[in-house]
Amino acid sequence: MTVQYDEQQGFADEGESGYLMEIKLPRVKVEVREDEGFSLGKLSPALIVGFGAHWAWVYLTMFNGQQLFFWNAADPAVPAGLFHPVSLVFFVMTLLSYGVLSRAYRRLFATQRRRARLRFIGATLGFAGTLFMCLADVGSAAGIAALAAGGATTGIGSAILLMSYGVSFGQCDIATIVTSTALSLVAGIALYTAVSNLDLLHPLGALAAALIPFLECWCLYRCSTVLVDKLEFAAITLKVRKTPFALRLCAPSLLFGFALGAVRTQAIADMHLVGGLGTQVVCIGAAALTACALMIAVMLTQRQHINFMFRPLLPLIAIALVAVYFIADATPFTTFALLLCYLLFEGTMWVSYADITQRFRLTSFVVFGFGRGALALGALIGMTASFAIPALDSATNPANTLIIVFACIIFGFGALPRGSELRALIVGESDNPAGEMLRGRERAESPEKARAGRFKRKCELVANRYLLSKKETEVLFLLAKGRNAAYIQEQLYISEGTARTHMRHIYKKLDIHTQQELMDLVEGSEEEVA
Repeated sequence: MTVQYDEQQGFADEGESGYLMEIKLPRVKVEVREDEGFSLGKLSPALIVGFGAHWAWVYLTMFNGQQLFFWNAADPAVPAGLFHPVSLVFFVMTLLSYGVLSRAYRRLFATQRRRARLRFIGATLGFAGTLFMCLADVGSAAGIAALAAGGATTGIGSAILLMSYGVSFGQCDIATIVTSTALSLVAGIALYTAVSNLDLLHPLGALAAALIPFLECWCLYRCSTVLVDKLEFAAITLKVRKTPFALRLCAPSLLFGFALGAVRTQAIADMHLVGGLGTQVVCIGAAALTACALMIAVMLTQRQHINFMFRPLLPLIAIALVAVYFIADATPFTTFALLLCYLLFEGTMWVSYADITQRFRLTSFVVFGFGRGALALGALIGMTASFAIPALDSATNPANTLIIVFACIIFGFGALPRGSELRALIVGESDNPAGEMLRGRERAESPEKARAGRFKRKCELVANRYLLSKKETEVLFLLAKGRNAAYIQEQLYISEGTARTHMRHIYKKLDIHTQQELMDLVEGSEEEVA
């Protein structure tokens, strides 16, 4: 509720002296705004643990690679330094292929069994690639082959698993996306700490790290069962003009990725200089807890707008980088600050891609494929530039690195797509490559199944017309069938408060007030003629 005072002329009267006297009375304007109704949905522990396991695997290969995997090499720093670019190249190519060939991939992995098989393939590749790292060396042909094979398999396997997380996150509401992402950072640190303590028990530590992708595979199976497989409209998205959308999304992702690559390189260097394993764990643990708290705090206050994470967190990242610049030596504080910047960058970009996916009902293959692929490409360019161009080496020219990172942050923020720009790129028609393969079979279906299919398409048309989000479309379908909030919360794995919040948003977008009006609107919608 807001109360505003302003002056308004009340009445005029002629006083005893004959002069006209004006009396101005304050006008009180009372404006009541409907509460947005924040309510955190049900969190999926499997999604949090699985995504945290993915973070842990990244931390282990990035920060502890020399101790865990390359102990057999004559100089562990050399294969460790070469492995990351090789893996990142295949990671980028795999993600970008998801965006370019999105319709083909969606047809190929349309069923639950096929998706589970793909996740198992990704986990197997990650497992094999992690073990290949133990054989990598630059002193022999076999060692170089193991290095190349490990980079290729880990890059492809990691991209497959990451895209599976993108599909699951893309079905959640924004509060669940931010909270799950933030908590996964902390869960990842717990697993990272446990495996890091095995770094001297060769090859037990490497084997434990290699098994993490299979833990991810199991967690993805558990969370996908309730977040993806049970949904009616999980495979039905809106069409988007792919080329301009990709350009609009890739521009800021490349710039942020370049800055991310520079921050990552400096963070890795500081981690190796700051002290022993205990100090490293404390630094990265404190950074993860701080990033988790900041992300949740921002979500609680500014979640209504697209790109809401960037406005408060990017200035904080800039301040932390400036503080690091004025401290010459690697200290626990500088390591903490760099790791915090890195985690905030990664977490903010992930939330942004997931928010775009669910808010505009787009396929995760396009959003995460182009967005996360461009972010990784920018990081690869940043890492390569710091090694190839001496002027960009943060160790010898920190001022140059700071200026470039600041420029990337400023121009990247300016290049972020606004909601109106993204809506202009949406065609407004359904995109369901897997469903198109089944249209020819509908004539042979029973009358009951045919009626159910027609009803579902009517709901789809209403959702397309009013640009409902993914979760709102699922709620619309159940409301149109006459279901109440209690049934919706059980069916969609959300809290009752979240279900009622989605109902209010749907009524507002459709300009209706009751469930019966919604049912009449859906029933009166005309089907498109194929």
